[in-house]
Amino acid sequence: MEVATEAEKAEVGRRIKAARAYAGLTSAKALADKIDDVGYSREAIVKWETGNYKRGLGRTRLETIARACGLSVIFFALDFSPLSELDADEQRILDRRLRRTDSPSEEEEPGSQTEEGG
Repeated sequence: MEVATEAEKAEVGRRIKAARAYAGLTSAKALADKIDDVGYSREAIVKWETGNYKRGLGRTRLETIARACGLSVIFFALDFSPLSELDADEQRILDRRLRRTDSPSEEEEPGSQTEEGG
């Protein structure tokens, strides 16, 4: 899958992050460690997740990431356009939840409840 525009790169990055979160991988390093046999570094994954790369990722890389996260590569091609229609508050909540897969939230104390309730 060749990625051309900044918006497309940002979307692929969000999907990589979402796939990683789905798999319970809490950092780019955790994903890199899981796919270590193909040689993708933490730095490369961070670039992909942030859309900070020049060449398209290609189907092979996306398949590797999807497989490591227990998903089909189709995940990267599905139309999630309703997500782009979130209002500002909903987008902040989604972004905060996705950031939690990168590092512990500074907003939460250990043992505190999440926004999902509980």
